[in-house]
Formats: sequence, structure tokens, C-alpha cells
Amino acid sequence: MMHDMWKLFPRLIEKKINALLDEAEPNRMKSFHIYKTCQNENLWNKSFEDFREELSRFFSLPLNERTKSRFDYVLNRPMHKSVFENFQLDFRNAVVNGQALLAVSNWAHHMLRINTRSESPVISLDVMTKTMNSIVNPGPFDKAQDIEFDDFCGSWKRVCFNLFGRRFEADLQQVLNELIRIDQEQQLLEQNRQHLPRIYLTQTEIDWTQGLLSAAQELSSLPKFPLSRGPQKEALVEIEKVAQLYSLVMESDKPEFIPYRQRIKETLIFRCEDLLKKRQA
Repeated sequence: MMHDMWKLFPRLIEKKINALLDEAEPNRMKSFHIYKTCQNENLWNKSFEDFREELSRFFSLPLNERTKSRFDYVLNRPMHKSVFENFQLDFRNAVVNGQALLAVSNWAHHMLRINTRSESPVISLDVMTKTMNSIVNPGPFDKAQDIEFDDFCGSWKRVCFNLFGRRFEADLQQVLNELIRIDQEQQLLEQNRQHLPRIYLTQTEIDWTQGLLSAAQELSSLPKFPLSRGPQKEALVEIEKVAQLYSLVMESDKPEFIPYRQRIKETLIFRCEDLLKKRQA
């Protein structure tokens, strides 16, 4: 299972970094820009501080609940959809949740330490934390959204050079070479998958897979396969095995299982999402 997670590291680090915007809020300048836009459109006639409180409440909602109609409720009248486009955040105008940022840094450090078997400072928690901070506080020529694996590697290199010069350059390059190889293998695998026949799933199988995905994302109990004979297709049998391991790890009180909870959750989510992409209903 750990080997599977390591092979997914380039994709997962992209996903985790970009997901930080889902928990972010607009910074003061961005808030003021939205406020002035709404004021100019005669949508708001109270103070900026009142407006910022409403923005804070809005961005504390789960992403799927942050709809235009939800914010329309506090305005004088519904805004035009072009005004709502101003609510879109990037790392240049967002304040990222500090705990969420630290969690990504911890995850990256842990994955690198376990899988590279290295004690080099280039994979330390301090380096990963500084790398993540540099990504979410982009410079004028850095990307501010849609971060890719190459962007992560570039920030990591800059942080290491600023901290150590060329002292641990060989250590860093060794780890990067391994990750680049993994990334290229995954890209090739994805290209090959596009040429494979799509998997036929019945509506019952689709509903079950979607149910597993939702339950894993919400940390709730997983639904059992609805037919007594169990899944018959190989892809579904493999997902059921992961689901059974997920339930065992999540429901156990044994302390040795705790470090594996996040990884098994991510594996189950990835398997479900991957199957649903390839399905032919």
C-alpha cells in the first residue's frame, strides 16, 4: 500500500497543494476589491468590516456550498455572475489555512523520509515547510494557481539553494531523479489507459463506487456492495479489498493503525475516482 502511495506522490502533492485554496480566505486587499465591486454595483451599502465578516462566513463553508445564491442572500439584490467571478481565489490573493499548510508539509516530509530512506536535510520538515510557504506566497513571476509537480520541484530546489547553497545538491538531485522517473511512469500509464477499452459498469456498481468515494471523503461508514454475491469484476474486487482495509484501520483503536489512516483514505479515494473516470455506464 505504501508503494502505491509513493507512485502517486507527484499527483498527490499537486492535488494537496491546489486543495489548500479550498480552505483559504481572501486576503484584506482581495476582500476590499470584492467589497468595492459590490458597492459600485449597489449591492452593498454597509461598512467594509461588516462585508468582510460576511466574506469570512462564506469562505468557511464547504466548497460545494459556496454558491452565488448563498452570498446573494446577504446583498441588497442578487449579483451578476460576472461579479461572483471575483470570488475566485489564487495564492496571490488568498490567506491559506496554517494548519492545512502544515499538514501538507508533514505529509510530504513523511512520504519522502519513509520512501527514500534518507536522512538528508533536503527532505527535512523545515525544508518542506519552507517549500510549501514559497508556493502559497508566490513571487511576481511564479504561478499562483494550478500548481503542477514541476512547480513544486522548482520551489524545492530554490529553498534548498537558499538554505544550503550547493552543499547537498547531490542528495536533492538523487531524490528528484527518483520522483521524476515515477512521474514519467505515471504519465505513460495514463496515456496507455486512454487507449484501453473502457470498463463497463452497471448503475448499481457506479452507485456503490460513488458511495464509497463520498463516504471516504466525509469519513463516514462505507456502504457494503449491494449484491450478496459481492463484486465480480476485477477492478471492483480490488476496490472492495481496499475498502475492507479502510474499515479495519478506521474503526480500530489500535495506536499502530493511526499513521495509516490518511494513506488508506487517499488510496481508496484515488481508486474510486480512477474507476469512475474509466467507466462506461
